[in-house]
Amino acid sequence: MKPSTSNIDPKDFYEIFKHFITLNDIRLEHRCPEICLASVKYNGFNLKHVPDALKTPELCLEAITQNFEALKYSPFSVLELLTQF
Repeated sequence: MKPSTSNIDPKDFYEIFKHFITLNDIRLEHRCPEICLASVKYNGFNLKHVPDALKTPELCLEAITQNFEALKYSPFSVLELLTQF
């Protein structure tokens, strides 16, 4: 069951995430798009722990913006990411 995020202000996800070392510290069933986005904004390498179904071009671009080396965990190439926007 996915956690309800309706009671959490999206701006607070980043602050909440700072209490975890990596996205891997959050149980798989609790990794919703908002938590994954906050985690890659905090540390681009957390893209490694984002479920493939949640890896969108926007999320991957956020990850490589934070840390370019996170590109190795992206299913999209730099060219694909840049032409999306």
